Amino acid sequence: MDFRQSETFRNIEEAYNLEVRASGEYALFAKRARQEQLIEIGLLFERVATNEQFIAERFRRIIFSGTPDTTQNLIIARDNVLMESNLYREYAGVAIEEGYTEYASLFSGVANIMLSHHNSFAEVVQEIERNELFCKPQEALWQCLGCGNILSGFCAPNICPICGYPQSYYRLLQLL
Repeated sequence: MDFRQSETFRNIEEAYNLEVRASGEYALFAKRARQEQLIEIGLLFERVATNEQFIAERFRRIIFSGTPDTTQNLIIARDNVLMESNLYREYAGVAIEEGYTEYASLFSGVANIMLSHHNSFAEVVQEIERNELFCKPQEALWQCLGCGNILSGFCAPNICPICGYPQSYYRLLQLL
């Protein structure tokens, strides 16, 4: 039997989804505990959330037969948030039909946020594919995420002349 067609594989996918969800939920619980000045409980939730992430990573490596690289993760994220945006639009339609306009607005707003995330991920994927993540076809302003230094050029510097951090710490501030 092909492993990917097995119930065990489906269980691994479901376990991955459960661990990811639990990790996110425990992070929210930790935030609330800290707001209530229950620091030790917040730390407990954070520790368990981290444990859940490690377990999720293990399941994910099985699902993908290894660890996807950042470009693959960007493509997955791009596709996921577009699917989420469409789903939230459907939820908004249902809420309107049922007379829950406040929740329809909420779902529509979240759909727009997901669409914005999709566009951001898609743009970065295109920049990577065109080899333009740290070099542009026109002059640009680049800002170091470490010290805040701003330089102009077609490419971000290989090393920040102020803090010494590598090019990967630069972000495009604006095209000139």
